[in-house]
Amino acid sequence: MKTNLHSPAFLNLSQTNRALRILVISCALAAGAVHSTSLDNSSLAADGAGEAGSLEVTLDMHEMPTVERDTYSAGDSYPTLWGERQFRRLSGVVAVRKATGGGKVARLSASASRLELTGFSPAEEFESGIRLYRAEVLTGATAQMSSSHSIGELRQHSADWVIDPVLIDEASGLSQIPTGRIMVRLARGVDPAGYFGADFARAERIAAEESLFALNLGGVTVEETWQDLRRRMADPRVEYAEPDFLSEVIRSGAGGRPNDPLLDRQWSLEQVGLPQAWSITEGREDIVIGVLDDGFDLDHPDLEANVFQNPSEVVDGNDEDGNGYADDVHGWDFCSNDNDPRPTYSEDRHGTATAGIAAAVGENGIGIAGGAYACRFLPIKVIEIEGSKAFSSSSGRVQAIYYAAGRGPSSGQRWRGADILSISMGWSQSQACDDALRWAALNGRNGKGCPVFVAAGNHATRWEAFRIPNLSAGWNTIRWTYKKDGSVSDGDDAAWLDCVKFPDGWVEGFEAGGFPVGWQSGGDKPWSVVNVDGAGNPVASTGGGRRAARSGSIGHSGQSFIEVSRQSPAGEMTFLVRISCEYDDRFLTDRLEVAVNGHACRPFIEDTSEAGLAYPARHPDTISVGSVTETGTRSDYSQYGPGLDLVAPSGGGLKGIVTTDRSGRTGYVAGDYLETFSGTSAACPLAASVGALVLSVNPDLQGSEVRQILATSASKVGGVDYQNGWHPEYGFGQVNAYAALLLSIPPFIELAPGPEGTEITVATMPGQIICVEATSDFVNWTELETRLATSEREHFKDPVGAQSQRFYRVRVAGSVTE
Repeated sequence: MKTNLHSPAFLNLSQTNRALRILVISCALAAGAVHSTSLDNSSLAADGAGEAGSLEVTLDMHEMPTVERDTYSAGDSYPTLWGERQFRRLSGVVAVRKATGGGKVARLSASASRLELTGFSPAEEFESGIRLYRAEVLTGATAQMSSSHSIGELRQHSADWVIDPVLIDEASGLSQIPTGRIMVRLARGVDPAGYFGADFARAERIAAEESLFALNLGGVTVEETWQDLRRRMADPRVEYAEPDFLSEVIRSGAGGRPNDPLLDRQWSLEQVGLPQAWSITEGREDIVIGVLDDGFDLDHPDLEANVFQNPSEVVDGNDEDGNGYADDVHGWDFCSNDNDPRPTYSEDRHGTATAGIAAAVGENGIGIAGGAYACRFLPIKVIEIEGSKAFSSSSGRVQAIYYAAGRGPSSGQRWRGADILSISMGWSQSQACDDALRWAALNGRNGKGCPVFVAAGNHATRWEAFRIPNLSAGWNTIRWTYKKDGSVSDGDDAAWLDCVKFPDGWVEGFEAGGFPVGWQSGGDKPWSVVNVDGAGNPVASTGGGRRAARSGSIGHSGQSFIEVSRQSPAGEMTFLVRISCEYDDRFLTDRLEVAVNGHACRPFIEDTSEAGLAYPARHPDTISVGSVTETGTRSDYSQYGPGLDLVAPSGGGLKGIVTTDRSGRTGYVAGDYLETFSGTSAACPLAASVGALVLSVNPDLQGSEVRQILATSASKVGGVDYQNGWHPEYGFGQVNAYAALLLSIPPFIELAPGPEGTEITVATMPGQIICVEATSDFVNWTELETRLATSEREHFKDPVGAQSQRFYRVRVAGSVTE
């Protein structure tokens, strides 16, 4: 039996040795048996499994962990438009319904005769007429529920009933109960009556979908349902067919999908696993994200409720909490040195956007949901605007960092401060700032350290569009020449070309793997066609192309050219170029020159990018965050190199980020929301929100531990090889919220089930408030006890004995030091 685990109780990164600790919790064992184990590699056999047999545990941290409970495989699957959808079966539980021949599933009344299944007891009954039966004790014969043969035996004695397994979807981990119904979407123009024939009376049209029907198959088993679906999927009259399961859902307000109407456009949340993470926690209002930026629209309807409220301050001119900032009820403006961080200029809008990504209010029926939508954000204004440029004083930034981390102007002044810092900007390095960042990362948050997230910067070498506005009619020869001077080399020392569009609309690229007809190359070293795979040849944002032309590897004072001769009408010609080379704005250095018919048609193209990470992202104590597109490929603008920790979704591809915008006409657009926000400025607060969720489940983690958890749980994206888990363009990978939370929860040490109850031992830290909950169905959780931990091990008691199947989870509900 192979099982991947997902519950908060199942996975933890040990606070002592950082080895993976996985625990399977099941008290469906013989009395006195202990079912508890940890591991330091990818698989194990559980000790003390009694008659239930051994258990193999696997986990691939490069992918989103799937949810599988105490399950077994029986080959359940059906074909979909995107591939085979697979299921496992939940042990010890069967679903029973009347074998009705038509219409909807029959409702079982309370007086209806109940099916007697030896060794099973009736449990939940759903309004749709399906009743679950659970094995009374998973020992002896009933422990053999790990095979489809046992269900076959149950079916032999119940001709009037359909007995099916409860399925677990391998993709989502949620329960799926067969109903004998399927959904069929007919192809365009297919007559429903003609397709269904005699079955048309049992086909129910789904509202608002003329071609979508729910069809009752009658008293079929799930195996017969799979066969029916395969037959229909092979029929050209059918667009698709799938089961009409009774599906488990996660309820809103209890760790489920928020009801914010723009949530479906927030693709970046799905990409980092936030909807799954919200099933564990949406964040806690006592975890605060300090956002350092320009002005904040504190009255924005999707931000107002999550603005930090300093509990120790009132607006009366006094400094009640003694942190050196009087009346800082809602943060501080370090530009005007007052307690109002709201926008001052029309261009003050960046802070509103970054704050929304991190902590826009969720579950309020409007707008969007931030990554940590139940946490609070502390607005800290450090930027003032002059024309189109932003400015910030060095001293103001330094004070702002200390302030955010809980330290006042004097070293002895302390206050509550923020738990997480998010900085979506860069500036020149200074020693004072170095010291402030180090203090915040190591000593902020009352000595635990604040995880400091910083945007990597938006000035990497990138693909950019250029144009020749007045190409003449007739034959033209356009030549691109990469030239080097006689001095140093820098960057990738190359130029790339792609997507050449002529005035008649004809576009030529290099997807065939060679030069198109009419193209040639020469010079000291000719150009070549390369795969743009993110490993030294970054992908162009060209709608999916994977090849481009690259200049030859020339030495100092050398040149390499590529040219094309085409006949076309007069008009504009465009092309994409990326160049990475030596740059000096005072001298003629390495460059790309463009000429038409031997005449230079524009100034040469030079590389104005910034090598490596921006500051303060390259500070060793910060968590630097780069950007990837919706395809998981590095955004071409995202700076990279030594020191990069993580990447998170942003623009650079075909999609932008949806976030809050300054209300009215003073924001980026008219309205309260922006759908095209981009840059590492968007990636940083998203990663910071995941850090806030990590602290929401375990606020006693050190800042360095949060950083390590995020690195360990990150998804390996980009299609590149990671050396020792790291790549210069992706760091340790894309932030993975769900996996990070699984690594953050305190571990169980031991379960000791007995006839009078189960003793539960949990690893804790003194001062933590620990809550232990139990369930038998993964739907209804019962709180056993919430208690202040006074030792490194706390013992809890479940009065339900080992005769029942029970599962447990633990969470940190707070800390007395907060």
